[in-house]
Amino acid sequence: MDIRSLGYVGVEGPNPKDWLSFATRICGLMPAPLVPGEDPSATRSEDGMSSDGSVYLKMDPRQWRLAAHPAETGGLRYLGFELAGRGAFEKALDEARQQGLTVTPGTPEECMARGVHRMAHFADPAGHRIELFISATADSPFESPTGVSSFLTGSLGMGHIGLLVPDLEAGLNFYLDILGFEESDYFEIGPGMAMHFLRCNARHHSLAIGRVGDFKALHHLMLEVPNIDEVGQIHDRATAASIPISTQIGRHANDRMISFYMKSPFGFDIEIGCEGLLVGEDWVSQKLIRPDVWGHAGLTAEVGGAD
Repeated sequence: MDIRSLGYVGVEGPNPKDWLSFATRICGLMPAPLVPGEDPSATRSEDGMSSDGSVYLKMDPRQWRLAAHPAETGGLRYLGFELAGRGAFEKALDEARQQGLTVTPGTPEECMARGVHRMAHFADPAGHRIELFISATADSPFESPTGVSSFLTGSLGMGHIGLLVPDLEAGLNFYLDILGFEESDYFEIGPGMAMHFLRCNARHHSLAIGRVGDFKALHHLMLEVPNIDEVGQIHDRATAASIPISTQIGRHANDRMISFYMKSPFGFDIEIGCEGLLVGEDWVSQKLIRPDVWGHAGLTAEVGGAD
């Protein structure tokens, strides 16, 4: 498959409205002025909330990149991966069916709710809903409520996602052999436990997938800003608001990202970073001995966003 990027992410948990303050006042995201799936001629939203209580957030000119939906427990609802166009979309669906996946085309209502022209979905081996889409909607320019200059998106996608799965081999076979990701590197945590970092564009990884036990969970979502000053300013705002900092600032050994992790309202971590490594076609996968060059005190595989 010719997947180009991680296009959007949907998470879920109790009271999505809690995300408004966290995502806008701390992280610097912008509430979506035009909520997908709702009448564009109606009064524009000031808080990015839809009629069903979901919250939609912007990171760039796209209509939205991150959605928080109401649910009893926190976790991942879906991942949206972008393809280049109609031909790549049809080919990807054919390949998925040939691999024995049950592919469900998105209804017109579902496509409207995602703000895309076409979408189809299926499940990965751990049961996560994977959506493939083309032609996302772009609307107004991004303007951060906190003055964040920008997030690194575009051809790199919206960032990366970290998943924990009970069957790592099945997960790797799915994302590498079926979806066509490439492995950038990996490190072993212990017997039967490891983290693998997979890419679909020049970003070192758009997906980190690992196993630390017989469960599945959303470990973290990474959003990248242009420089260390903006990382530090977000860290200051989080500290001032008493947001739990789960991992202090440090630099990863593999993607060279300078970042910190904080708890989101749904329990899983949000990683805010800068200076992420871009890799070319000549990159060769490697095994890492240690995950960090310095810092990142407190980084563990513990999660609050178990699915």
